[in-house]
Amino acid sequence: AASFNCGGRAFTVCHTNSPNLSYGLCAVWAGDSYDPKKGGHLILFKLGLVVEFPPGATIFIPSSIVSHGNIPIQEGETWVSFTQ
Repeated sequence: AASFNCGGRAFTVCHTNSPNLSYGLCAVWAGDSYDPKKGGHLILFKLGLVVEFPPGATIFIPSSIVSHGNIPIQEGETWVSFTQ
């Protein structure tokens, strides 16, 4: 499965992608125009990590078993993402 998030200040709350394979990795890519020092951080709740996630970054995570989400970006900024 693939998911596109196109524009705005969208963010995700703590979740897992339970339909995904438990032993598989999910690619997460973020883009557009936001300050990664102030928002857009990737949160890996189960691992206790908050990671700066700048525009153009990609990460591979086991999204069905590691709960994750991200921090909202600032007013006036925009965010797009692609996950697969």
